[in-house]
Amino acid sequence: MDYKRRAVTTGNGKDEERNPNTAGVDRISTLSNTLIHRILSSVSTVDVVRMSILSKRWSRMWYTVPHLRFYDSDAGFRKWKVFDNFMAKCLERREIGMSNNTSCAVTKFKLHIKHFWCRDENLHRLLHSPVIRNNVEELDLSMEPKYNGAVCYCLPYTALNGKSITVLKLNHVELEDSDNFSVNLPSLKSLCLEEVIVNDVTLSKLLLGCPSLEKLMLKKCPKLFNPRILSSSLKFFEMEGFIRPSHKELQVEAINLQTLVLRALYHGLNLCECSAVRTLSIHSIPNMRGESLEAIISKLPLLEDLSLRHCDLLRHFKISSKSLKSFTFAKFSRVEVNATLETPNLVSFCYTGDMKFGVSMALPNDSLMNGHIKINDCIIYEASNLYNKMIKFLSSINFSWNILTLEVRSEELRKTCGSPLTKIRHLKVKTLLRLNKKTSSDLRDSLHWASPDLETLDIEDGGKGDDDVSDFGNWMFRTN
Repeated sequence: MDYKRRAVTTGNGKDEERNPNTAGVDRISTLSNTLIHRILSSVSTVDVVRMSILSKRWSRMWYTVPHLRFYDSDAGFRKWKVFDNFMAKCLERREIGMSNNTSCAVTKFKLHIKHFWCRDENLHRLLHSPVIRNNVEELDLSMEPKYNGAVCYCLPYTALNGKSITVLKLNHVELEDSDNFSVNLPSLKSLCLEEVIVNDVTLSKLLLGCPSLEKLMLKKCPKLFNPRILSSSLKFFEMEGFIRPSHKELQVEAINLQTLVLRALYHGLNLCECSAVRTLSIHSIPNMRGESLEAIISKLPLLEDLSLRHCDLLRHFKISSKSLKSFTFAKFSRVEVNATLETPNLVSFCYTGDMKFGVSMALPNDSLMNGHIKINDCIIYEASNLYNKMIKFLSSINFSWNILTLEVRSEELRKTCGSPLTKIRHLKVKTLLRLNKKTSSDLRDSLHWASPDLETLDIEDGGKGDDDVSDFGNWMFRTN
């Protein structure tokens, strides 16, 4: 059968032919239930309800979507009462759906309130709904106060007794401080408390009710003064603190802990039983000194990855570890820092900062490392002797590198200084910008000056469209 084709004018003004039998076809109704669930599970619940008008099948499908997401910032909610009524209706209908079909259970519930002030009893009613208490696996609650200094929502501990919950995220709430505080979260694997008002005792009780906890994140919880982290199942722990003079000590007892991340802590650190830690990251701890760092590392016999950033009192420190494989150090102050590394198995070394950094390494003769060195020129003010300092710095890191990525300002160094990298034999360079004939020649001359014993030189053009090369580039040095 021959079909007549008609011309259709598109948005670009061109006429195209279209088969009339394909116009107006209901493609939405042909989608599988699995795909519809994936679509509806990726948007907020208010949008799910709105999308249910697309077809009769979709009007029933939203009852079986496993995720409920409520945001008071969604368009259309100008008053708390409207938002509260919408949530209540949704939970009511989902409860009816669950009573008729057990496969309609809600497995993820997310509630973020930022713009409205709401009554505690309304939230209590929502959180104690059978829809949430019975089958939810991921619970995400954020009740950010509308005004600074406003009282946070006090979350009753009775709302934290879901046996199916595996992921719990709490933000801007207060955990009920009660002698009867007790939780039972046997399946919980991941817990994140951010700007949550919780004291040391309540936190300890909370952890006691989480026997399967593997990941714990505590961020800016202002009432934690002397927290004790006691867990035999914990594998990942991250804590970000406040500036609190009354803070005394963070005590961690986690025999299976593998990753420890500490940020902005202003109290002592006591790692009682953490011998399984393999990754340690310390960031913005201003009172961290060399002695305390060495004491911490001595308790971590399996440590493989160490990262130190913005620890201003680390002036002279020594790291002795046979297991350490990767070390990262970043400084943002202008003080002189000297490090001694007794790490025979080190394979990766990264440094970011100015040139007031000295490092000595005791490595086997046949050891080759990969390195990334970035000189932050923006924080260096001694312009008169800048180049001499750079040569001295480069000479101090003239180790047996396998691959070294070096970000430095190379212009005019050779005018007053000798070649700094005499051990380099094979060099591969990738420029950030496009090279023309002149800049390519100049770059080759500079590289041969920096490494006079080069046997091979390979330059890969960045090709971003500009006609000149930047003063900064990524240098990759190979010494094998």
